[in-house]
Amino acid sequence: MKIARNESAEAALFASIRDKWDGQREGIHLTDLLYPRQKYWQVNDPKEPTDEQIMYWLTGKGHENVLLNQGVYTPGRPAETDGIIYSVDAEADEIPVEVKTRRAYLARDDDEALTRYDSYLLQLKSYLALRGQITGRLLVWCLAQKQDDGYRTRPELRIYDVEITPEEGKEWKAELVARRTALENALESGDWSNLPLCPDWMCATTVKIMTRRPRCSTCGKEWKTERGGKNHAAKFPEHKVEHAQYRFDKDPNCAWLAKCQPEGEKK
Repeated sequence: MKIARNESAEAALFASIRDKWDGQREGIHLTDLLYPRQKYWQVNDPKEPTDEQIMYWLTGKGHENVLLNQGVYTPGRPAETDGIIYSVDAEADEIPVEVKTRRAYLARDDDEALTRYDSYLLQLKSYLALRGQITGRLLVWCLAQKQDDGYRTRPELRIYDVEITPEEGKEWKAELVARRTALENALESGDWSNLPLCPDWMCATTVKIMTRRPRCSTCGKEWKTERGGKNHAAKFPEHKVEHAQYRFDKDPNCAWLAKCQPEGEKK
């Protein structure tokens, strides 16, 4: 038996997906309003999806399709409210269901879920607000949830019931309509400065880079990690160990970070 990686087949598959990628949809969609600055740049400076983005999309879409094939949930129906187009992932007896796939670990409890799944909950809350409902459901698939032994991982699923107040729904619907108007104005004028800022994690990741290794000024030894210095100090307490020095850089997560320049606006 022989096996050989076929990189040309890989490239052909990704090229086919890119050709069918729905990057420029007609109208204003709900997901455009969650992060309207991103939508502004997608329209004014379109970029092809990266291989990484395609893989994330395929993984999430695959889980969603498997779920819908089980007969428990029905596919979401396209709808439009106040000029905002949307379609929930699935429905359970008219209750909107949002399906998410993640590599990061699941929330440990319901309180942590409110912050760990904040972007998921924002999207589900938006569906509820536009549909005039107060209850929804969130399904979260984790691809590699750490187990109690601290070493093994396995795929796990969590299902959450989500409820908002009628007041929350009305307030957020008004915000979505305001964002729709602001996005339309920005696309027409070419000025994105009045659009809400994206979350920090969408813009860039802070990277810690060692500029000087930890070292012992007594004997002159250096180490690649802080642990080496700590171990040396424990073994030779009379030696003077100097900590490493670092600088912090920004590793862009957004293709338009340099053009958008949100750093000056964030406080």
